[in-house]
Amino acid sequence: MKKAFLIAVMVALLLFAAVAAATLLSMQRGERVQAEFEDGEIDNVNTADLDGVSVAYRAYGEDHGDTIVLVHGFLGSSYDYRYLSERLSETHRVIAVDLPGFGHSDKPLDYDYTRENQAETLASLMEALGIERYVLGGHSMGGDVVLRHADMYPERVEKLVLFASVGGEESAPRALPRIVYALLFQNYYVQRRGFDTLFVDENFQSAAYFEPMYYFTRQIPTAVLRKFSEDRDETPLTELLGEIETPTLLLYGDKDTWTPLEIGETLDDSLANSSLEILENVGHMPFMETPEETFALMESFVEDD
Repeated sequence: MKKAFLIAVMVALLLFAAVAAATLLSMQRGERVQAEFEDGEIDNVNTADLDGVSVAYRAYGEDHGDTIVLVHGFLGSSYDYRYLSERLSETHRVIAVDLPGFGHSDKPLDYDYTRENQAETLASLMEALGIERYVLGGHSMGGDVVLRHADMYPERVEKLVLFASVGGEESAPRALPRIVYALLFQNYYVQRRGFDTLFVDENFQSAAYFEPMYYFTRQIPTAVLRKFSEDRDETPLTELLGEIETPTLLLYGDKDTWTPLEIGETLDDSLANSSLEILENVGHMPFMETPEETFALMESFVEDD
């Protein structure tokens, strides 16, 4: 009995030591990433003060008149759209937004992180920039935000483009203890494992693509991540879909395991004026994994009268 107890204690100590060592290595990696990307090119953003909350955005092609606005997904930022934004800016003005809580925008604990309120914040940003009409794109959770925005402000949104968007399901996870958020969302190795599942093409499963995006993720306080899970919309998205008549392009990868193609098919059935394009051998980030194909489909849709 005593021998078994000692073995159990030794195993527990070894596990604790392993976790401690992995955590230390993760912290060291995180500090290196922080030092490498801080104050660099990826920090080159504009900001607007909206009721005391600084909202960051990246602007491209400002000489063009018509505007495309891009909204990222959960744990994402405007940096995710860098390739697509550059390509679209050849013929359009592009505004890629950091929602509050993400990227370089403020991350206040007293902000209402419901998707409905984020859609209102997006409206305030457009008013601050003097943009009255625009094409609106949203990725994953950002799809929820832009669909709600189009429902609130149909007179402003000319067209919608949804990249691997969530559908009617709850787009925020249930609230968990704060230590879990630290382990899941701020640990270098856990995030790296999850990042690799976003892509089919193994060329994107590299530190060169992962670390700039991880740089933004580790800036989000665990209390804010928990608040994001706690703040829930009163009206389910499914109750709004039938009211949205905005022309909508749905882009889904056939190998996406985060928002599977079935979600795109359900949205296509629920929206009054939509078309679904399926990208072969593509995962959850079509605008990164197949930027030219994504651009061509989006450009054709936007220019089609």
